[in-house]
Amino acid sequence: EISACLVGSEMCIRDRGILWIGTYGGLYRYNGSRFQWMNHYDSVKNVNCLYTDEAGRLWIGTNDSGVSICINEEISNVVDSSQGLPADSVRCVTECSDGTFYVGTSDALAIVSLSGGLSVSDIVSEVTYTKSLSADQKDHVAAVTDEGSLYLLSRGKVIQHLQKKAYRAAYSCCMFDDQGRLYVGRTDNCIEIYKLKDGKLQKCRTVSCGTLTNIKSLHMSENQEIFICADTVSYTHLRAHETGRNL
Repeated sequence: EISACLVGSEMCIRDRGILWIGTYGGLYRYNGSRFQWMNHYDSVKNVNCLYTDEAGRLWIGTNDSGVSICINEEISNVVDSSQGLPADSVRCVTECSDGTFYVGTSDALAIVSLSGGLSVSDIVSEVTYTKSLSADQKDHVAAVTDEGSLYLLSRGKVIQHLQKKAYRAAYSCCMFDDQGRLYVGRTDNCIEIYKLKDGKLQKCRTVSCGTLTNIKSLHMSENQEIFICADTVSYTHLRAHETGRNL
């Protein structure tokens, strides 16, 4: 029965090796031997995204109930439109190095603060329908939207906007590495690599990923391998030297 529910799945590994799987049918917990459907979480009936922050909290973005925050496998907080979130459909979450959290919704991008109590501290109205977020260690956040645009933000403000070119595939996802380089997947088979110079993104190179099409997400492993999820292959990877990391 679990296999039928894995359409549109998100996965996240937390402490003790527990695997969390978010699907359109709900949230599942896997301990290495048994799947458990977490249907006792009243605020989580479907899952759009999963994110683990630096403190180990699990953020669960849903399609219709905002974002739930899970601590020690219990829901501790829920943020939804009644508390200022622009929409109850949450697409992605990332933690900025300044301690705030950027929450992409089906409307505008929200900034959530835990300082002084959980609250929506700001709304970035010009960034809408965000589907991918990533943060570096210097207060920068990158956002990719449904329309295929790339935004760079700092301290809650947009400082650069790269729009989709008519002759080029759209941006589809983004990921900062530990060195502050930004990898941006496209809807074709390419990844663009950027570095920050004078507060702006400067493209270093474009890497072709062979027969892959429509790159969906990028993830960096501890040994500096980039795992790529695309339409034609569930997961493949590039090694660091293949992306020109030393540029």
